[in-house]
Amino acid sequence: MTDTAPLSQNEIDLVDKAIDEYVASAPNEYIFKQRKHLANMLTIIKNGGKRLTEVARIKFNEVEPNFSDGFVTFKMRAEKSNREILCGVEQNMFNELKESGFIYKNDVSASRCIYTFVRKLNKFIIEKYNVDLHLHPHKFRHNFVAVLLRTINPNTGNFHTTQDISECTGNLPSTLEKHYKHLVPERCVEVLKSISPNIVRNNGV
Repeated sequence: MTDTAPLSQNEIDLVDKAIDEYVASAPNEYIFKQRKHLANMLTIIKNGGKRLTEVARIKFNEVEPNFSDGFVTFKMRAEKSNREILCGVEQNMFNELKESGFIYKNDVSASRCIYTFVRKLNKFIIEKYNVDLHLHPHKFRHNFVAVLLRTINPNTGNFHTTQDISECTGNLPSTLEKHYKHLVPERCVEVLKSISPNIVRNNGV
């Protein structure tokens, strides 16, 4: 099972820096465009908490986007729960994904390409920075959930709830409580008692 331990902010910054460097190190224009396309798809996983297979099946020229202040949202289906969830990306990135011209044979092929990109990115970081972050596409999804559990929802002024995160990831709140209760920091406990008592109770508080 993929480690659910979140990346530190320094590690996240390193990943972002390494992605840019790895893409820029492409030996030719075709490989550069391919890496850029895969990096953009990885960003949806990393910044949106989506599953690898969910992102792999997105047909960017077929979705019905909503544009707002340089940001694009569109509806998609969560893989396991089949719930309708929103996906959001910056408009420039959406345009790049839509116009890249990369068409994969099928969803499995797209998933393998993203997975391979992450594996090579991890190797790149090891070789250049002598750090093994054990990167895996699903690790970024875990990290997304962990970060939200520890941050404030600007719309409510309280910590994000499992319901908030469920609407982003498609996971049922009960599933989130089961797998991520150990990531709730002590400073959140009092707030969580009024928001999501199950997390607090199951965490032994």
